[in-house]
Amino acid sequence: GVAAPSDPASWRLRGAVLVADDEPAVRNLVRATLEPHGAEIVAVGDGAAALAAVAAAPARFRVVLLDLTMPLLDGRETLRRLATAAPT
Repeated sequence: GVAAPSDPASWRLRGAVLVADDEPAVRNLVRATLEPHGAEIVAVGDGAAALAAVAAAPARFRVVLLDLTMPLLDGRETLRRLATAAPT
């Protein structure tokens, strides 16, 4: 197996992370935490925008972080729709 680096400062992430949260502070925190490690952050304010981002580039995102309590389309429904639309 491959051992994970013991020093978090040396962690490198690859790919895009979609963050869907209606709180700008949360989106900014995720960006500030992950971008220095190489992640490309795409931050949106609701589930509908998350679905649109994934529909525009289905293979782009390696990780999706969803807030459970967003207006318009909550995290659970967004996740259900993403799972339904995911290629098999």
